[in-house]
Amino acid sequence: MRLLGVGFRGAAKFCGFMDLPAPVQQTTYDIIVKNIHTAASSVCEEVLKEAIKEEREEIRKYDPSSNDEELTVSGDGTWRKRGFSSLFGVAALIGHFTGKVVDFIVKSSVCSACNY
Repeated sequence: MRLLGVGFRGAAKFCGFMDLPAPVQQTTYDIIVKNIHTAASSVCEEVLKEAIKEEREEIRKYDPSSNDEELTVSGDGTWRKRGFSSLFGVAALIGHFTGKVVDFIVKSSVCSACNY
């Protein structure tokens, strides 16, 4: 259900429609989501490090005397919805030689911390 983006309430509603037992409790669901986030963040960090390493290797092949601390990248970004009504967007930096994403950032036009 998490992959579908429906969250805990969506999972509960789905189970009700399908005449299945109720899903886990909200606190258990929150713990599971936190563990998934931790694991996904760790994997993402390792993948980005590997992409940067590969980009540096390609730079050295192209120009052995170059400074491999400087990467040539292109950028791309998108919003969740078209127009100016989207609350979330993402931008990525893509390595010139490998075509792999070397960094990204997700931005929100709403600050949830400000609402408390």
